[in-house]
Amino acid sequence: MATTGIWKNDAARAALGLLLAGLSLGGCNCDETFVGLRGSLDVEPAELDFGKVPVGGEAERTLTLRNSGTFTLTVESFTAALPFVAPDVATTTIATGRDREVTVRFRPTSIGAAAGSLSITTDEKDVVPLEVPLIGEGIEAAVRVEPLVVDFGEVLWVANTERLTREVTITNPGTDDFELTQVELTEDAGGAFGLDPRDVVRTFGPGDSGTIQVSYLPVAMGLARGSVRIATTAPTAPEVVVTLQGTAVGPVMEVCAGTVSGGEACTAAGGVPEVNFGPVPLGTMSSGAIRVLNVGDRDLTVQGQLLGSPGEIVFAPSFDALGQFTVAAGGEQRVDVTYAPQDYQFDAVNVALGSNAAQRPSQVVPVRGEVPKPRIEVIPRSINFRVQGGVNEATVPVKVINCGTLDLHLTQNVAITQTGGPSPGAFSLTGALTAGTTVPPSGGCTQADPGPQFMVVFAPGATGQYSATIDIVSDDPSEPTVTVEILGTKS
Repeated sequence: MATTGIWKNDAARAALGLLLAGLSLGGCNCDETFVGLRGSLDVEPAELDFGKVPVGGEAERTLTLRNSGTFTLTVESFTAALPFVAPDVATTTIATGRDREVTVRFRPTSIGAAAGSLSITTDEKDVVPLEVPLIGEGIEAAVRVEPLVVDFGEVLWVANTERLTREVTITNPGTDDFELTQVELTEDAGGAFGLDPRDVVRTFGPGDSGTIQVSYLPVAMGLARGSVRIATTAPTAPEVVVTLQGTAVGPVMEVCAGTVSGGEACTAAGGVPEVNFGPVPLGTMSSGAIRVLNVGDRDLTVQGQLLGSPGEIVFAPSFDALGQFTVAAGGEQRVDVTYAPQDYQFDAVNVALGSNAAQRPSQVVPVRGEVPKPRIEVIPRSINFRVQGGVNEATVPVKVINCGTLDLHLTQNVAITQTGGPSPGAFSLTGALTAGTTVPPSGGCTQADPGPQFMVVFAPGATGQYSATIDIVSDDPSEPTVTVEILGTKS
């Protein structure tokens, strides 16, 4: 609907009236007031509706001014109150029957409906200015994130603890859309916190909501902190940070082990706990211990098991007697270990400890002991001679090495015995070792290690194949006799 205003231009009408009066013919009613000439301003549309406009934004509408009267009009001013902005036009003249377009703006500064008017004043001084209604609504996207702090509280962290999850809800309580452009885990406390963004990277209309899932599984005892960053296009909340926190509580197993003479090593200090008695003489005893400590703040449940036969190693209390045992927070379970060898056998066993602790649920403690003794090694243990042509003799050195921890004593003279061949006396020894020869521990078991040696000589009198043996007898309790096998061929 158009709105019409009528103005009577007095000066122009009077002048034109006088002119017409002077030209009037008979029959003129000179007392009649002349009202035939007038200006008439119409506007289209009759009301400007700017609709919904984001706060801080701007919308424009075009208003058409039309002079539907019979006299030229001059528009002298446009005025409007904020948040509406009048056309930026000083004055404008509109001939009869012509149009003029002007632009009106809406710049909302707050949320909600706004109403006002555009006042249009012309050169018709006796006419009230034309008022054009203006309406619009300021809208704004808003971001609500609940909760802003996700506290998982105290979490009992044991071997079978599962990851805990919580949901964070994102809502648009505003009146305009916003885009959620990114959601990311900006701090995960070493992997303790996790994030499932689901489908929230999208457009959130007014009243729309979505959820993300955050999770927590401790990786260390004590308080852990993390954060999630949510980025949006909402002017009032371009970034929202959700704080994550949780506190891990639970048992922590530490294991210490060692001997009275050698001290102990503990896992807490980065050591490898073991009970190594080393050489223990027959008829004596050595002592050690395994200690299972709980340095956490909840009960520790432990199961111990021997992997192998302990031989002459004794545990008190035994792990069979202990069964599954509990170590209170700050406490320990001690198992004494003794070794009293009655023979020369090497004794070794592993103690496997399993627990409900999450950080170090298991530990294997080696336990071993041996009796100091000599251990003979003969290099080589077999010889194969080959002589041919004009060569009538060949020699090979034989070395005796003590790989043990006590002096080795030969108890018989070293001799060679020919066991086959076409002629006797094909083999002999040079520098043969005698009974009572002492061989100190060499520290190794290779040809390069020190030890006495003798020469084996092969000097056959006829062609053919020969054989012989050398017996080296000592006080090595594990291998008292070493036999060297010898073959010889003359061609």
